[in-house]
Amino acid sequence: MSISEVNTSDCKTSVSRADTRPEYYQEISEKRTTLTLIPGVTNEVVGQFTDVQDNCIIGRFHVDITRNDDELVLIIYPELDMLTDCVCLYDIGFKVKELEAGSYHLKVYHTTSKRNLDKSNMIYNGSIKIDSQRSITIPMDKR
Repeated sequence: MSISEVNTSDCKTSVSRADTRPEYYQEISEKRTTLTLIPGVTNEVVGQFTDVQDNCIIGRFHVDITRNDDELVLIIYPELDMLTDCVCLYDIGFKVKELEAGSYHLKVYHTTSKRNLDKSNMIYNGSIKIDSQRSITIPMDKR
């Protein structure tokens, strides 16, 4: 199983505590990331994270996947870690090769570039069913 064709959108929306109207900042801060998985050609799935919130100077994101029996672990992490006073919403697209249809336990982590997998970085932990005939959209538990 492998990830390919990872692409990161430009910053879709930028907000800052200091420079943004409080109600708009709160609205953006409360947006939930979603993951959409779309069946592709044989044993290929097209993935799309929508509204990933991170700081404004990310550059691009990377996506990794591991599989252990029926458990999948997806990790999204930035190329660079920089402290800024603003956050952006990004979309991240990717393809998963050699992923068969079936039921899986999925864990998703949004980490720093160091890729530390701990509970505070986990944004989803639940069961999914990948069907070769239909896509699924999963709201993440955290931003």
